[in-house]
Amino acid sequence: MKLLFTLAACFLVGCSRPVGVILAAPDPTITAQQVACLNKTRDVVKQSIAEHKQTFHAMEQDVYLFNTPTGAVLGYLFEQGECTAVMTQVPAGRLQQAEAFIAAEVQKNFGPMLISPANVRYKLYTAPIWQDTETYLVASSLN
Repeated sequence: MKLLFTLAACFLVGCSRPVGVILAAPDPTITAQQVACLNKTRDVVKQSIAEHKQTFHAMEQDVYLFNTPTGAVLGYLFEQGECTAVMTQVPAGRLQQAEAFIAAEVQKNFGPMLISPANVRYKLYTAPIWQDTETYLVASSLN
């Protein structure tokens, strides 16, 4: 009986301590929300960012970076008031997953020229925003 009481006490004490949850970084992808932002005005993109609960992270060069609720870092590049590129930061060691995403999208769309539902032509590639910075998976508008 004493052993049962001791085990129950250890279990209760062990369960009462906060347990940290480690979230794995999501695979780097370009989401439908991001593609929908291509060629849209700054105001439309801001509204989309707010609707998807993305919070400001930093600004690197001319790219506005936001955190998503899932832990991803997304970027939006504006030129002449319109979003010309969207990107997702590729976590360290995850470049292969980003390249696999590009290959799958190219195969699914029968070629490297991708077209959004809003008829925006774009291409996918990986690159740093600026020399010696993090690598990003980028969708860049072609029209």
